Amino acid sequence: NYLTPDGEWYTKDHFKNTTVGSSYEYSNIGAALTAYIVEIAQKKPYSEYVRQTIFEPLNMINTNWDFEPPRNPKNEAIPYLNNGDQCPKYSFSTYADGAIRSSGAELQKYLIEMIQGANRKGTLISQNSYKTMFDQILDIDESDGIGIFWFVQKRLNDRFHQGSGAGITTVVSFNPRDQLGVVIICNHETDNEKQSTAYVAIWKALIKYRKLLTKDKMH
Repeated sequence: NYLTPDGEWYTKDHFKNTTVGSSYEYSNIGAALTAYIVEIAQKKPYSEYVRQTIFEPLNMINTNWDFEPPRNPKNEAIPYLNNGDQCPKYSFSTYADGAIRSSGAELQKYLIEMIQGANRKGTLISQNSYKTMFDQILDIDESDGIGIFWFVQKRLNDRFHQGSGAGITTVVSFNPRDQLGVVIICNHETDNEKQSTAYVAIWKALIKYRKLLTKDKMH
C-alpha cells in the first residue's frame, strides 16, 4: 500500500531522489521494508524469526511483541500520554521499527550481546556481520554517523539507538572499547518540558556513573 505504485498510500514523495548510499534520512518504513525482506527470505513472520533467532537464544523469556498477549500481565507497566492520561493499547503494521515489550533486565541481555558483537565475540550472527552493522557507513552530521540501524557517536565512539512512541521513550547505548552501556525505558512520552528535563537528567546521571566505572576499569 505504501511502497508500490498501485498502492493505496503510494506517492513519489516517499522516496528520495538520491543515489543509494549517498544520503541519510531516518525511516521507520525502511525498517518495516527490511523486516518484510527477512520474511520473504526466511518464509516466516518477522516476529517469529526474531523470537527464534534473538529472544530465545538470549533467554529473553518475557520479551515479546505488543500485539501478542503479555507474558506476565501483572508486571506490565502502564504507558502514559503527555497529558497524563493512560495510553490505550495499540499496535501498528510497521512494528519492526519498535513495538517490543521487554524489561531493563532482559534488554540488558541483548545489550551485552551487542557489546560482545562489537568486539567480535558475539554469538547471534557472524563477526563480519557485526562489523558491518556497527561500522559507520554514512555521515549524518558533525556529531553522528550511521551503521546498519545503529548510530555512531563520533566524539565518544558510542553506538546507540533511541526512539519513542505513544506512551514510551527508550534508548540503548554502549561503547565498544569501554564495554559499558546503558538502557533507559520510560513508560511516558517526553515531549513536554517537564518530562524532557527529567529524561535528560536520568541520561546525564547514567553517563556520569558510566564515566566512573570506566575510570575504575582503567585503574
